[in-house]
Parts: sequence; structure tokens; C-alpha cells
Amino acid sequence: MRKPLFSLIVIALFFSSCKKDDDPAAENWYLTRLIDVYEARNDTTFISYNADNTFKESRFSYIHNDAPAFNAFGAVYEGDKITGIQMWSNSMPERHTITSIQYTGNLVTIADQEVYDREQAKWVINSHDSLVYAGGKLAELYANYKNGSTTFYKLTWEGDNVKSYECYSKQTGTEYVLFQTFNYTYDAKPAFHRMLTGNYYWLADITNFTYLSANNVTKADMIRQPEGTVETSRTNTFIYNGEGLLTSIATREESVYLESAKNYTTVLEYTKR
Repeated sequence: MRKPLFSLIVIALFFSSCKKDDDPAAENWYLTRLIDVYEARNDTTFISYNADNTFKESRFSYIHNDAPAFNAFGAVYEGDKITGIQMWSNSMPERHTITSIQYTGNLVTIADQEVYDREQAKWVINSHDSLVYAGGKLAELYANYKNGSTTFYKLTWEGDNVKSYECYSKQTGTEYVLFQTFNYTYDAKPAFHRMLTGNYYWLADITNFTYLSANNVTKADMIRQPEGTVETSRTNTFIYNGEGLLTSIATREESVYLESAKNYTTVLEYTKR
């Protein structure tokens, strides 16, 4: 499995809360700050927008070795399409495009993912992703890695939500082997992560397929294969204010394999634009 660009919850919150006029949360409120509250620390993500109110950048601020640190990500646009994801940080301040995206019509069909190779002291393509659609919905993704291995993802939809997906892996000259499945439960509310045009949320973490779904994930289970046993489980509780704005998410993550659990809350703050 690839390393995600962000945590599941943090990425999900990059989207503005501007909604249609008939929505109670419509009054041009935009999400501008997230505070992840853990038992021993708080981490903060700051969000900024372009003049046309499309997403511009997010900056995740935290403490590392008793010193302030940050990781930042931004969207590269061509017209109204996001064609790249940039990254920079306090340790690597020069912006670099870590994801390059190609479209066929309005569908993403190619995504090249780069990582920094410290031995070569340069950025290199780590995976070349090919996407396959059926009926206008993503059906399969093939991540071809520089080491010759391939991970194949097969999606199952239920209505407009990704109900589950299977992960297969193979080395050069071998057959695909199923090693994980993911199962999801959703609420009935519109997914807040889809409110930003351009699909930034998904493009920043392209193998987290729940970011394509129409509703919010309330439960997620990762199943170890071929054993068929639950390895990790996560539940999310979404809390809204009287205006219909999402104000916090209470999350519990359990690792059956490690016999551990943790709880944290993400607080959302908005600015009217």
C-alpha cells in the first residue's frame, strides 16, 4: 500500500462549506482552520483559497523535536481542472509537484506519483497509476511501482458510494494475490469533502476511494486477506451546528492486530467570504 499524503480525516477537511442556496449552510462560509485534538497534543491545519474561492493551499503545523514544523500542499490548475499537487515543508522549502494528473475528457486516467530519493538526492517517479472506468465511475486502478511491483485496486459501488474495494499485489512475472479488502458504511448526509470543485481531496490521496463517494464514512474496516480477519476499524461521528455547518468529527481508531485504540476530535473553524 502507498503512503497517503495526509491522514484520512485531515485531508477530508480541506473543503469549503459553500453550498447551494437552499442549503442551511449556504452563507459563503469557507473552512479555514482544523484543529486535531489528541490526548497529548493539538495539531493545526490552515487552509487558503484563490480569488475565485477554489482551494489554494493547506499548511499542517505541528511540533517536531520541540521545534515548530510544517508540511504544505497546493493545487496546480489548468482551467478548472487540477493537474498537479505540489508539496513543500520547513525542511524542503522549494515547491515540487509530487502528483501529475492527466485527463481523458473529464475523467482522470493517469497519475504519476513522485517521492524524494535521498540516496540520489532528487525526486523520482515512484508509481505510474492507470485508472479504468465503467459507466462513468472508477472501477479499477493499477499502481505500477518503480521496483517492478503492481498494486491493483478493484472497486464495488453501492449507488453513489464506494461500498468496498479489494487490493491485489504482484511482482514481475507473478500473478495477482489478494492481500486486503476495505468495507465502508455511510451516513445519509452529503459528503462535505466533495464541496470543493476539482476533486482536490481525492486527487491528493488517489487510492483512498471513499473520497469519490456521495456521503460521509461513519465506519471503515480493513480486512486482512486471505485470513478474512479485521485488522483495523475506524468510526466517525459528525457533529453539526444549528446552521448545518459541520463543526467537529469524533474519531475512534482500533487496531485489532496491535490490540490498541485511540480517540481524537477534529474541530472545524470557518470564515465568511
